[in-house]
Amino acid sequence: FLRGVGNQKESKLLRLAFGRALPRDISPNDIKLYLKNRDGKTRANREIALLSDMYTKGIEDSVIPIMPNPCKLCSYRNKEVSRDRYVEDHEFAAVWNHAPPVVQILMDILYVTGMRPSDALQITIAQANAPELITRANKTGKRHRHPITGELREIFDRALDIRSARKDTRLNIE
Repeated sequence: FLRGVGNQKESKLLRLAFGRALPRDISPNDIKLYLKNRDGKTRANREIALLSDMYTKGIEDSVIPIMPNPCKLCSYRNKEVSRDRYVEDHEFAAVWNHAPPVVQILMDILYVTGMRPSDALQITIAQANAPELITRANKTGKRHRHPITGELREIFDRALDIRSARKDTRLNIE
């Protein structure tokens, strides 16, 4: 259930905050105080979301008795501000110039297509050889189509040259 390093870190912070409190002893006010007093406001929201998921899973699996989820009863959430930072061309070039060829290729694919890194890492050799790259974004489920011509074709050709010695069907090189 606690897959990923992020969830494991969050669960440790929750344990520090709530100690050995029983699920029935945590109130919506405790959740509100946690959210208000935690320094990292966005992280606090994520931690309480994890705690809420733990309540839900615990009830579903009959590990804790059926009870109201205090996280859902607390209407308070910290305000979140979207990141809106544009990476300038000189910054991109500085990283690109010091990156290994594989990372350069990934950076180029992301730059040309606007894909998320996790989506670009799933591109297969078959997709790179097709006339059009058709992908589905993991985050949104939305389909994207990119004609593989010009700059994108050149990027995929570089990637395929690096991959030619390997037998993996994914385009990425790990």
